[in-house]
Amino acid sequence: MAELDTQQRHNNERVEMNKHEAALIAAKLKEVEDKVTRLEDLARRVLENARATSSAASSPR
Repeated sequence: MAELDTQQRHNNERVEMNKHEAALIAAKLKEVEDKVTRLEDLARRVLENARATSSAASSPR
C-alpha cells in the first residue's frame, strides 16, 4: 500500500510538472503569436508604402 502511495505521489508530481511546463509553453506560444501579428502588420505597411511610392513615381506630374 505504501508503494502505491509513493507511486501516486510521483504521478501527481509529474502531473504538476507537466501542467507547469504546459503553462510555460502556452506563454511562449502567445509571445510568438504576438510577434507574428506584429510582423504581419509591418509587412502590410511595407507593401502599402511600396505601392504608394510606386504609384507616386509612375504618375505624371
